[in-house]
Amino acid sequence: MLPAAIEKLAMELEQFDITVYGVSRLDELYNIPVLLKGAYS
Repeated sequence: MLPAAIEKLAMELEQFDITVYGVSRLDELYNIPVLLKGAYS
C-alpha cells in the first residue's frame, strides 16, 4: 500500500513540476513586452 501511495505522489509531483514549468515559461513570454517597455521608457 505504501509504495502505491509513493508512486501516486511521485506522479502528482511530476504533473506539478510540468505545470510550474509551463507557468514560468508563460511568465517569461509575458515579461518580454514589459522588459521592452521598461528599456524604452
